[in-house]
Amino acid sequence: MASGSHLVGVGSRERYRLVSYDLQLYITRFVSSRWGVNFDLTFDLPLERESVLVRGEFGADLAIASWGGKLPGSWIASAGAGGDLGRYWYAGRGYPYLSTRLRVWPTRTIALQARYLAIPISIGTTLPTWEQRAELATSVGLFQFGLHASWVAATGGDPVRVYTQQELGAFIALAVM
Repeated sequence: MASGSHLVGVGSRERYRLVSYDLQLYITRFVSSRWGVNFDLTFDLPLERESVLVRGEFGADLAIASWGGKLPGSWIASAGAGGDLGRYWYAGRGYPYLSTRLRVWPTRTIALQARYLAIPISIGTTLPTWEQRAELATSVGLFQFGLHASWVAATGGDPVRVYTQQELGAFIALAVM
């Protein structure tokens, strides 16, 4: 579920509410004990007559910490670039991002993950945007499911206003780790 306001004309705002679901392919591979790469391809599919949002991101991972024991896990930082096309007023852009994620494995086949991602600026939109995303997820084998929240803000128009979007939803992913 997404809700927010977007630019209409030069300086007007229009409020909206959207319902959709995500399908996601997320691949992360470490080439050494500390360095890896990740790729994320997301299709945000609407339940209404809106258009599809497609987002792709590619980045480098750094394992800040990892540990074994009864509850093994890792803390990973990422930096990369991405882009999106489609439905939202801010889509059709390219952007850098910074991300961090914490993973723990209660069993050999079940993983728990918390992730935060910040997009400090984007290129290609009519207004400069700032975006933050957070997610909580559980993986069982290759399948991952969870909840995500995001917040996007842009300032501009005439007169100058702040436009925002808040999103809260569930996702299902194929996670190759």
